[in-house]
Amino acid sequence: MENTFHAILVLLALSVIAVAVFRRFNFPSILGYLTVGIPVGSHLFGDFFGFVDNSEQTRHLAEYGIVFLLFTVGLEFSFPKLLAMKSSVFGYGSLQVITTALVGVAIALLLGSRIVDAAIIGSVVAMSSTAIVIKQLNEQLELNSRHGRAAVSILIFQDLAVVVFLIAISFSQDPSALSLLYSILAFL
Repeated sequence: MENTFHAILVLLALSVIAVAVFRRFNFPSILGYLTVGIPVGSHLFGDFFGFVDNSEQTRHLAEYGIVFLLFTVGLEFSFPKLLAMKSSVFGYGSLQVITTALVGVAIALLLGSRIVDAAIIGSVVAMSSTAIVIKQLNEQLELNSRHGRAAVSILIFQDLAVVVFLIAISFSQDPSALSLLYSILAFL
């Protein structure tokens, strides 16, 4: 517990300093968080610096951070606003996801990947972080601008497409999961 508390204090202190520096030079605050997270995290230099260990408590803390970030994204939207955007969500969103995924698949196939691997790579390339983009648009006061609404529409469709892609990936890796899908569909 004391080690986790130490990690939280170190991360908060470094984050405050980094965000202040980045804001001073008119850079987005998310870059400050990434600048702190990459070297301090346990996967790059964390073991060398000893700031954050790769423990179960640290992973839970990271999961809570993601949940809170997504919660703040959810606070930005109302259900009527989302319904009003449905044509742009499925229009812009499907165009972006399908086009980007197909380009990713084509490049992966040209580089010699198998079709299943290329499909996974294409679907990953088509996604972006809703939380980061919306936070950035909100900081720049562009969330309600024309391009901000178009970006949010694409991000919402990506969030829906992630579910489809994850299901497709799980079926491609475990063919027995297909029988589970048939059982669910038969039940409905």
